[in-house]
Amino acid sequence: MKYTKFYSTFALFFICAFSYAQTSDNLNRLDSFLNVLESKEQLMGTVTISGQGELLYEWAGGTAWHNGLEVRDNSVQSVMSIGSASKMFTAVLTMQMVEEGKLELDQRLDYFFPQIDGADQIKLRHLLQHQSGLFNFTSDTGMLYKMHLEISRDDMVQTFSNYRLMFEPGSQINYSNTNYVLLSYILEEVSGLSFDQLISENILERAGLKSTYFTKRGIPSDQLTNSFIKTANDWVTMLPEIKLGTTMGAGGVVSTGRDMIAFMDALFAGDLISCVSLDEMLQFENGFGKGILQLPFSDDIGFGHYGQLDEYYSFIAHFPSRGLTLSILLNGLDLGFENTINSMLKLMMEEDQQLPDYTSTLIQGDDLRALTGDFFSGESGMEFNISIESGKLIISNGKESKTYMIQIGDLLFKDWQNELEFIFELNGSGEANRLKISNSGGVFLLERRPEMGS
Repeated sequence: MKYTKFYSTFALFFICAFSYAQTSDNLNRLDSFLNVLESKEQLMGTVTISGQGELLYEWAGGTAWHNGLEVRDNSVQSVMSIGSASKMFTAVLTMQMVEEGKLELDQRLDYFFPQIDGADQIKLRHLLQHQSGLFNFTSDTGMLYKMHLEISRDDMVQTFSNYRLMFEPGSQINYSNTNYVLLSYILEEVSGLSFDQLISENILERAGLKSTYFTKRGIPSDQLTNSFIKTANDWVTMLPEIKLGTTMGAGGVVSTGRDMIAFMDALFAGDLISCVSLDEMLQFENGFGKGILQLPFSDDIGFGHYGQLDEYYSFIAHFPSRGLTLSILLNGLDLGFENTINSMLKLMMEEDQQLPDYTSTLIQGDDLRALTGDFFSGESGMEFNISIESGKLIISNGKESKTYMIQIGDLLFKDWQNELEFIFELNGSGEANRLKISNSGGVFLLERRPEMGS
């Protein structure tokens, strides 16, 4: 069916603060860009921008909820998963516990979980900054399947204890959701409160957040959303959903654009933690702070986080030099996430930017089928099948695991959930004969298996 669409725009008075030289032309171009993408059914969600604490712009587009005959449109009050941006909440809670003397950054993990490999070497500061060496459980395809089910704390810890340490703690950085699930459990243990209660009492009340929750429990029905994946004909609800309670502080928070702006403003105003604690969070190595990332754009450096969970995408950033804070929360995207964010930032912060056109670079139909087939590596033993499902490329390992590949370039695709990048190479006939897969573990080159009789 064809979904009803809605967008609302509030381009408020421009505020000049610091070097924030934003003009109404920038906001108008951004607004046109979002409306074009929404009309072409390439993007759904909300965008919120503030300057020096004052709301400058809001946009909402696409479908929030679809259940049988019930269809509801997105509004600026739509509550969406923020995915890995939840880690900022967990880091703030941890720093609050440090300020209260209940935790120490140099405290070792074996005090809480001695069964974890290398726990006697891993400090809490390593967990916060992804320096623990712990394997990322969301890179475990078996766990990704189970995350659609409720998994108990004991079962999660048992799974983590089966993983071997990847490197000496403190010697490298490797993004791992395991770190933040364990931090969540530790916070519950030392406080005697549930993670839900901790967020409510220590963040929501202090920052005045009205529409932020841990998991989707308690969200008013008129603010509830699904995430959607684009098929060849329409948007389809992403089901089953990952159980947010399983992700804990690694990805379990849901919120609105206005609340995320308020959270960032409160964090940088010193309303949630002290300036000393904030400075600790902002000690960066290779772009990673403690629960917060450096987000460079042009000559500016933003601080915040991005995330993806199911088909929700988030980008939350504060640019101090411009006095600018923005929240991008999407519940449907048929484009490359990084390219879309970069285009929005250019339209917001640079002069004389032309509206980008994504539609001309998308591979479809016969060209997409030219990338399908079986690919293997005799050296590593890897073998994957590339096929088309609902108008999109999917990659599977022949078992229960499969994932959609999102195009971000002519022959470049990405899977943000598993942090994988795919580059196809074509032969003289225009068919893919090689596939390069890269992630934090390295680069793997696979050859296309010849078809029978060829």
